[in-house]
Amino acid sequence: MWFDNYSKLVENKFGTISPKPISISPFVSLFPNNNTFINNKNYHFMTSLGKQVNQSRVFDFLRYVFPVVDAKEFQRFLLINKQLDDKQLYNLIQSNYLNSNISKAKILFNLVRYNTFILAKEIERQISELLESNILHNRKFDGQLTIGDCGRFTNLLKKKFKVSGSSFVVNDKERATDVLERKSLTPVGKFVPYDQLHDIPSNSVDLITCFIGLHHYTDTELNLYMKELKRILRPNGIFILREHDVDNEHMESMVHVAHNIFNALTGLTFEDNEKEFRHFRSMKEWNSICKSFGFYNLENYQLQHGDSTIDLMTAYVNEKDGDHASTNVTNPIDSSIGNLMNITDKDYKRDQNKTDFTIPEWFTVEIVQHMGRFLQHTPWYDYPYNHTISKFWKLFFNSCTRVMKRDGLKQVFAGYFFMNLTIGAISSILLAQMGILAMLPRFGSKFFNNTTANITTIQAIISAKEDIRSTLEKCDIHIINETMNDKREYLYHVKLPRFLPFTQSLQHLAKQTPYAQLEEIAGNQMVNVKITIRNPNIIKFSSLVKCQEIENYQVVPNNEHHNETVIIYSVSVKNLIQFLREAMNQTGLEQIQIHDF
Repeated sequence: MWFDNYSKLVENKFGTISPKPISISPFVSLFPNNNTFINNKNYHFMTSLGKQVNQSRVFDFLRYVFPVVDAKEFQRFLLINKQLDDKQLYNLIQSNYLNSNISKAKILFNLVRYNTFILAKEIERQISELLESNILHNRKFDGQLTIGDCGRFTNLLKKKFKVSGSSFVVNDKERATDVLERKSLTPVGKFVPYDQLHDIPSNSVDLITCFIGLHHYTDTELNLYMKELKRILRPNGIFILREHDVDNEHMESMVHVAHNIFNALTGLTFEDNEKEFRHFRSMKEWNSICKSFGFYNLENYQLQHGDSTIDLMTAYVNEKDGDHASTNVTNPIDSSIGNLMNITDKDYKRDQNKTDFTIPEWFTVEIVQHMGRFLQHTPWYDYPYNHTISKFWKLFFNSCTRVMKRDGLKQVFAGYFFMNLTIGAISSILLAQMGILAMLPRFGSKFFNNTTANITTIQAIISAKEDIRSTLEKCDIHIINETMNDKREYLYHVKLPRFLPFTQSLQHLAKQTPYAQLEEIAGNQMVNVKITIRNPNIIKFSSLVKCQEIENYQVVPNNEHHNETVIIYSVSVKNLIQFLREAMNQTGLEQIQIHDF
């Protein structure tokens, strides 16, 4: 299994626990499969290493998802041998990287460290994002079951997410390495083999998790296990699933390559790797399968940064039978409200005109939100101030007209009328002043050449060890001129869009290729970069990045809903691409923005 094979590296040292036999039914196709590309066997490495965009995906996997060896070195090794078929390259990986007990121990150490300190935090973040939705916010869970692993996150769920009661760990067998994975010398729950799922009582848990995915189960096994999970999970219980979204042949090969690399570096023989069952599907298909068993998706998906295998975490609700059968039914409560409460209570009954007058009220909030988004790509002096003022008063007039027609003139002057009148007057004065000030840079740009008004692009110099013209175009970076220096490196004189798209283009470039380096931006060697992050205490950059923190503040201090910290760094332009790569990998990152010139 995906997170299981590395146990072979240490079982000789710790010993093994005798597995209990499992009865596996023969494969029967019970679920529709739209993938027509699952037979690309033995050439997945060749497919994923044949194009630069796929090479970048493999590199991201090695950097972010499985960082147990030097990513750049391993990437070069793969590219040199990309003409080999899967078996040849698989065996070559093992002969080069598992050629001594020291190298095996180093890989094991890196894997345990990654699982303990990085993956655990990432899983916690993803679960937290799922459980912070409106439906699941502050939800308490009585009982949990994890299927497919040794219960590595069972204690995390107990400590962080209000999970109490009984815990069940469903897997094929117990292993000596379970102690390392779950970070506990004692069992974290009752172990249950797959073939004994029927022994778990019905309606006994509120939460089921499957972090290794369902793609390792045959259709027969999947049908059996899903029925059992449906039976065990209480109505309105939550099923959390982490599964790859495989919707094309390139992604199919990518996830096979990821599994092959994992298995090769953790010591599984190629023959055993070939026996490992894998049936990848798109997330749309997984949702359809889960729905057929009564699990309804909450439409919330979480993804680890840099995960090129698109291993999405999502949540499902175990609906009661018939909950989705019909929604067009007369609600008997409507006729009984009078028996429930006194509807003349002043705290209950409110005037209908208030819902009309909230339209212009909320428009003033939308003005601020829209202006913030507008300024991310366009100068402030191009904002449509006059249009915004007239739009507010039109909405205000329309609200007054609707209330007057429905409730009479008297109701127009009740409620929120005067509040909107005051807000509208103040907002109009402020926007009108901004509109007048905006005339100055517009006017100045017509007479002075040394002004940034109406300049929407910025120029830079980029170097690379290989030709990256196609990559630059994909990143919305346009080449003005190109040459080669004395080191036989490519030099590109380019232009990029300013404001937020400037940052987005360089972030895209940092993801697409490991070979690009900025030399100058608008003739400058240093640039300021803003990072918005939830936990500034854990932010860390390697010694490869030359940067200095120059500002650190909170826009809204001591607010539990807006607790992001803004940190501004002065960064060497030559290190900017590496800075972006490392910044994008920080836990709790909210935003990166380069302050261009």
